[in-house]
Amino acid sequence: RCLRIGILEDLTPTAAARALSSVFNEVGYPKFILSDNGTNFKPIKIALEKAKMSVIWWNSAPMAPWQNGTAERFVQIVKSCLSIYDKKCRSLYDVALRFREVEAIVNARPIIVNERPISAHEFCFHRPPHLIPENNSNFVPIDLN
Repeated sequence: RCLRIGILEDLTPTAAARALSSVFNEVGYPKFILSDNGTNFKPIKIALEKAKMSVIWWNSAPMAPWQNGTAERFVQIVKSCLSIYDKKCRSLYDVALRFREVEAIVNARPIIVNERPISAHEFCFHRPPHLIPENNSNFVPIDLN
């Protein structure tokens, strides 16, 4: 359960399809999609069926958010992370950057605990996230000037 946040222009089916297409192009098509009964998802479901994509699409029951509890919990976690930021975003780039930071924070959480915890990022991308360089005497920062 790796989090990927998409930025939508509006709540139309076209905008939702673009955001999903962007995610699918980046990480591949899923086997299953569980969504709420948002009207912006219905045309996407039909388009996937017409394209003969082997994606199984489930809808939670109307007025039953607990059936999609994982997504609801992710929304709560993302809102909590975003609440620590200053509310003034200067550009769409700032918003996208903040979303990527929140993704990195959420996906760094351990989901499997063995001798060593495995994060969602490592589980999805088969490598640990290197968000902050480890203490290394040979580390030299990159000079961008």
